[in-house]
Amino acid sequence: MRDTISRGFANYIKQVTERPLTFKCLRKTYITSLSLYLGGNAKAITGHSTDSVIEGHYLVTEELVKKAKGLSVFENNRKNELEDIRNNELKQQKMEVEK
Repeated sequence: MRDTISRGFANYIKQVTERPLTFKCLRKTYITSLSLYLGGNAKAITGHSTDSVIEGHYLVTEELVKKAKGLSVFENNRKNELEDIRNNELKQQKMEVEK
């Protein structure tokens, strides 16, 4: 069964792209995505004993860089500030209506 799946995957990849892809490529991509989504707790799902194994062998640097480009340190603070401003404006409007 394993051989059949492997041959089928290889045949599919040859038809889709010329880039040499293997199951290892899929495994690395999957574990990288898990690590990003779970905040570094991928070992709970992958079964690795330490994070150093995952960091040393499985994380795809390009994917980590793509995610880091969209990182905004102040995004949450800015959302809170905007919500506070809107809430204050609504309160002021209610007070003016009540007068």
